[in-house]
Amino acid sequence: MFSVWFHIRKVFSDLMTGKRRTIFSLVSLSAALALCVFVLLYARYESSWDHHFKDYKRIYRFSSVVLVGKSQGLVSLTPLPLNHLLAQQEEVEASTRIFTPGNGLIRINNQSSFENRFFLADSNISDVLSLKWVYGGGGNALPDTNSVAISLSGAHRYFGKSNPIGQEVVFNDVRFVVTAVFDNLPVNTHLHPEFIGSLDAISLLIKDKKALEDELASWMRISCYTYVKFKPGVDVDAFTGKINLIKDEVSADELAAVKQFFNSPGDNVAIDFVAEPISDIHFLSKAEFPIEKGIKFAYIAIFVSLAFLILIFAGINFVHTTEAT
Repeated sequence: MFSVWFHIRKVFSDLMTGKRRTIFSLVSLSAALALCVFVLLYARYESSWDHHFKDYKRIYRFSSVVLVGKSQGLVSLTPLPLNHLLAQQEEVEASTRIFTPGNGLIRINNQSSFENRFFLADSNISDVLSLKWVYGGGGNALPDTNSVAISLSGAHRYFGKSNPIGQEVVFNDVRFVVTAVFDNLPVNTHLHPEFIGSLDAISLLIKDKKALEDELASWMRISCYTYVKFKPGVDVDAFTGKINLIKDEVSADELAAVKQFFNSPGDNVAIDFVAEPISDIHFLSKAEFPIEKGIKFAYIAIFVSLAFLILIFAGINFVHTTEAT
């Protein structure tokens, strides 16, 4: 015991011989440790997005690999008919779509403003994304075409302390009635809807009947976000391959008609689907046109690498200062 205290006192005494160098080394090492801890916590936070959804490990977003001519790209949107195909598969527990009409004019109680977080979705959206209902909801939060659910923050912003259930909301001249209020989604999620209307209302928002028919039936028009909750133990890669084969069969005639517009024999057009875990959307996904922009993995990797380099240099400096002292 005496020997241990002797060595501690001896080291402390030696360090105090060069106070300035010792203090500088300790401060720089402490700052490097603090920076490293902060960056690691930040990286952990960025990788935790969408983990709040129930059974998030079984939830995937389907994206499209689009080939047009000689160019190819990965986009986070899919055709509307894909959901019907997915819902018929025994491996799928539930599937749903989200359609974003874009920035539109909303009118509530004679007040007008622009809203870019007005989404349309299938009535079973909570079966996949596990929304928490504050009022209404239950078995079917969107019982008809003109139904709309509003977030708790949106209800406070637009209706104050009054009950929003039964209130009228007009979006792009289409009238909706509030049937449910859902709890605000946390910050670390890739989508933050203010309103969720029935996807059936797409027929009211798209006035051109021919354009509406193409939107609903075409495999070549990618316009919605498709989410799937798989049953436990499903091989997602094998399932995606099966879906692409079925898609090739049901869309063969449409694809052949589209190819007639390409004159060069080297040009082509095709769409295949890939399934991305919902927990990868913010942090790892490379798909374009997401609902909300995520962060690139490369940025986090650079930050972590720089933090460790600073820590290593500070540690080396501390050791050299200690030895010199």
